[in-house]
Amino acid sequence: MATAHKLERLTKWASRPEWHEAMENLLDSHVFLVTGRYDLDLDELADIIGETAVMNLWACTFEDMLSRDFDGRNLAEDYLKRRGWKESASNRAYIKALSDARMSLYEVSGIKRGQGFFARDLMRGGEPVWVNEGLRTHDLAEGDRLAARIVEVNGRAELGLATLWFSLVASEEVIETFEELKNLSRKEMAGMMTGLVEALEAEGGMADAVDGISLEEFKQAIAGDAGDASDEPMGIEAILASSPEQFTNIWLEHMLDRLLGPPSGLEDDADEPEEIDDRK
Repeated sequence: MATAHKLERLTKWASRPEWHEAMENLLDSHVFLVTGRYDLDLDELADIIGETAVMNLWACTFEDMLSRDFDGRNLAEDYLKRRGWKESASNRAYIKALSDARMSLYEVSGIKRGQGFFARDLMRGGEPVWVNEGLRTHDLAEGDRLAARIVEVNGRAELGLATLWFSLVASEEVIETFEELKNLSRKEMAGMMTGLVEALEAEGGMADAVDGISLEEFKQAIAGDAGDASDEPMGIEAILASSPEQFTNIWLEHMLDRLLGPPSGLEDDADEPEEIDDRK
């Protein structure tokens, strides 16, 4: 995939000691709420949902990592400062734009195979935008709903690395969830996100890095735009920046629900299973 090739050096940079533990912690935050319900380890996921799906979850985490600051440190900025000379000008611009982008939910229309499609932002509203995308258009259908980061470079909109397809039922859950969250105060959101990290820590799922981002710095970064802990409502932009884990958790929950059924003890409350889409 062309996007993956653009980010090849940057993804390797993310595995360096100063960033590795934070990446692992962030991946936990993207899946823990669901894997905990199913009593699954991360290592077991690939056998259930497939290697491609797991890599897509990793890509969501990686893009989230690029958008977060850890006590003034940012992965994309660090890489561009120290190794940016190895990248072309267009790749440098793409990496910077990706670090500024936010995952949102889009509805697909007007597909031209091998060229692109129109994406309507279901979270922010507004007119559909034309997305230049060749390869992934062959997997799209009119009316598809997908979560992704749309990156704008030199007037062209492109997809980021991660793409999650949502069923209509799952996408409506995403919309309802963000509608509720955007009305939270920043103080309430900060408490919720800190609580998530503390729950992960209690389960032994958080590592306190020796050479990289400390656990305390990680907690502050997870709070994100909620970190000023004021009574001001979050709003949609701030909530998209602070809680992209909502996309991965809802997507994974619906995926596991289809493949395994509801977690033990919730069977009586389950609706009819959704149809499995191999792209998901």
